[in-house]
Amino acid sequence: MKLRLLILLTTALCGLCTAAAQPAPEKTTPREGIFTFGPGTTISADRELAPLAEYAAEYLGCGVRNGMAGEGSVVLTLDAPDGEPSEAYTLDITPDHIQIGSSSCGGVFNGLQQLFRLLPPEVYARRGIAPGTGIACVRIEDKPRFGYRGMMLDVARTWIGMDEVKRYIDLFSYHNINKLHLHLSDDEGWRIEILSHPELTEIGGFRGGDSPV
Repeated sequence: MKLRLLILLTTALCGLCTAAAQPAPEKTTPREGIFTFGPGTTISADRELAPLAEYAAEYLGCGVRNGMAGEGSVVLTLDAPDGEPSEAYTLDITPDHIQIGSSSCGGVFNGLQQLFRLLPPEVYARRGIAPGTGIACVRIEDKPRFGYRGMMLDVARTWIGMDEVKRYIDLFSYHNINKLHLHLSDDEGWRIEILSHPELTEIGGFRGGDSPV
């Protein structure tokens, strides 16, 4: 019951973030035209960004063709940093391509989340973007206001399984939260397996009473 309530509260919180609390980008410059996703849309990325290209392909349903950034491509670029690398990014949408650039992988990841927010919400189902879906052309320049943006999951007092934790991580990342604090031990439960002290989890990992875990 508590886990179900926690999931409902987290879902509601993420919905509020999307509807009202999601900060506007620092600079948005509208452009003329529409970029249209189609069967030929591909994702191209610098070598260091290959994992992010695969991540984006899972949501957009596009093939990955690194090193071949032709017309209709979503291009991920890692720019030389002007000073220290940061999570700032540029999202440039034109009629014939989309480009996301940053001096860090984290910045490109933030740019991808901004792109997802501009697309129909079905993108989060990871079934691909329907051919013919259009997105208005725009140039967005943005960066997080705070370097540390964290959320805590208390799995000591109320157990949350691995699949649920992964789901929370996905939800957090959609809102550019970059730190996960897992509260793993408390008087209510010990969740860390230590092989030399097995009773910590054999006994301390269960709360007893009317609690399921």
